[in-house]
Amino acid sequence: MILRAIIFDMDGVLVDSETAIEAGLRVILRETHGFELTPDIFQQFFIGRTHQEGYTAFQEAYPDINVPLVREKSLGKYQELIGKEITLFPQAHETMQRALSVAALALATSSQRWQLEALDEEFGFLKHFSVVVSSDDITHSKPHPEIYQKTIERLAIPVEDCLAIEDTVAGVQSAKAAGLACWAVTHTTAREKLSAADAVFDSLEQLNFDSLT
Repeated sequence: MILRAIIFDMDGVLVDSETAIEAGLRVILRETHGFELTPDIFQQFFIGRTHQEGYTAFQEAYPDINVPLVREKSLGKYQELIGKEITLFPQAHETMQRALSVAALALATSSQRWQLEALDEEFGFLKHFSVVVSSDDITHSKPHPEIYQKTIERLAIPVEDCLAIEDTVAGVQSAKAAGLACWAVTHTTAREKLSAADAVFDSLEQLNFDSLT
């Protein structure tokens, strides 16, 4: 590999959002429907998917839930949590700067564009990326490889010279299906579940991009 591009996932890799989103959604479902959202249910429907796909699958599994109401309240809650419970992971800015010193950077995220813009207004991190692909740009969510295929296409860099950074099983599967080398961080998923990645790390600080140059 001649490392020329590093493609970051966002939620769970750079942005510590999933714990706060899960907690907020749990409160909303409990208050509106008396429904108890377990970690397993959240993982099944809302990790590694676009919001549209996640809520569609959730509606099919739980038809008595007023999903449009829950989604509206959840999106409002998301905006409230930015800069509070939703923050960047430690060393996120430093990691992006280190990565940018050795390669072009891209972002491939299942979040929507408005969420990226809201997060960027608070944290100012999108300036690091020459290519950004969000759920607004794709039809199929991870583990389908579409998001990485589109990112590679926009980078115009051979896939064998690109590295993906992920945190979920679906994310790793998506990257590998697109033909990418993939590193994973254990921010949201246990190490043993990320065994399909080429390397697994416990923090962003451990990522040594110089080893690939």
